[in-house]
Amino acid sequence: MKINKIILAVLLPFMLGSCEQWLDVAPDDQVNEETLFATGDGYRNALNGVYRDMATSRMYGRELTWGFVDVMGWVYDPLTIYYDCSTHDYYDVLLGKYNATGVKAITEAFWSQAYNSIANCNNIIARIDGENPSKFVGGESERDMIHGEALALRAYLHFDMLRLFAPAPKVADDKGYIPYYERYGSTSEPRGSVSVILEKIERDLLKAKNLVAPFDTVGDHRSWMKTSARIEGGRGDKNLPDDLFYLYRGYRMNYYAICAILARVYSYGDKQTQARENAQEVLDATYQNGMYLNKCFTFTGGGSYNSNYKLYDGVIFALSNQKLIDDYSHYLGSENIQLPVYYDAIIYNEDYDEIDTEDARLGLFSVVDDYYYYSKKYTPQVGNSYGEDLIPMVRLSEMYYIISEALYTEGQTQLGINKLDEVRMARGIRGGKLQIGSLEEMQEAILRDARRDFIGEGQLFYYYKKYDMTPNDWGYTIGRVLPLPDNQLIH
Repeated sequence: MKINKIILAVLLPFMLGSCEQWLDVAPDDQVNEETLFATGDGYRNALNGVYRDMATSRMYGRELTWGFVDVMGWVYDPLTIYYDCSTHDYYDVLLGKYNATGVKAITEAFWSQAYNSIANCNNIIARIDGENPSKFVGGESERDMIHGEALALRAYLHFDMLRLFAPAPKVADDKGYIPYYERYGSTSEPRGSVSVILEKIERDLLKAKNLVAPFDTVGDHRSWMKTSARIEGGRGDKNLPDDLFYLYRGYRMNYYAICAILARVYSYGDKQTQARENAQEVLDATYQNGMYLNKCFTFTGGGSYNSNYKLYDGVIFALSNQKLIDDYSHYLGSENIQLPVYYDAIIYNEDYDEIDTEDARLGLFSVVDDYYYYSKKYTPQVGNSYGEDLIPMVRLSEMYYIISEALYTEGQTQLGINKLDEVRMARGIRGGKLQIGSLEEMQEAILRDARRDFIGEGQLFYYYKKYDMTPNDWGYTIGRVLPLPDNQLIH
């Protein structure tokens, strides 16, 4: 894992209309690290390079969102994959054959890329701590922001490797599962238990939260968190930063993204109160608009669904991949792989009675041959192209799910049900329909709604794993822990 050289990420000329204004980088020749980090721009480029690597198809651009992990979560129609896609690696993924050659190649690729990105984060962290603020255009605030984002990304990547390659905390033992790399240049670290790794993730996120807070939560910077600036880059807004590096905070580990990830981590570890508090901080985020305070993160209105398939008004953190639509198009009815959504699990309940047919999200599908339902999330939008490159990593609805479960667990059962109902009503469903009488029923209700909201985002599998539930009625229990790559078994 030791890296003596780093790929220099060179910012291309800025062009309007996309977060690529600040993120569009092209690999140049290898450059000595001392040269790269001689200026604040070098730190910017190194950090942008981590985001871009995370957005590639073998990471969150496909496998860790709408590809491999959503197949693990049975988001897609299993019969289609079973009968029509038997020559594709996702066939083995569906059936839990994780030691199949093709599946191992996929898992080894995203494991290696994740830890390479972690190494690059560690390089930034090791060098930036103590750097003179004058090296950065934004001074101490920018230095700490970059430092905090690198810490948060390190924690985020370790957390997803933990969720994939280790059991859920609910059933975990004291065995070591994955290494936690926090020293740049280290080539081997001992594998830690689930509880130990979660403690390190929490530590990094809390430190990152404190470092990034002075940048994102003070003065005019709060308005940079509204959708028009956070996602659309300031469309029609005159109150923009002069430095384009500070735009598109929704594509970065901003302060509220770190709060949201902390909430996700705490919820996964069943620390309900801490999870609820961090999720609530996201819900409470506001910016000044004249005499009024407006919410930074909102649910997309029903009238905008046709031009905003990703409902990005509620996306707190995202990545960008300009090839996303083209890549996804190859999985829509090709000869050896197609990924129609498991529509029965969305529209029906466990008794196969139709439910919530007024849900506006049901319109976010393309229907082929009156049978195959494909998500429109990664297809060209009607009306505008904002967000077509966007990969949702964490969204507002998850914060509501976390708060709902926490309130119910803490004994405030009706408040928990009401909070879940807020998401449903924001999606067009009539309120008051939920009939919940136990924590298990609450978790099942959260799962049903999450299945609709998280299509193509790689989160559903983790809910099944966290709750120790199965996503199918085939009498088949999917494997919840991926085997470590072969080259990791010697440590």
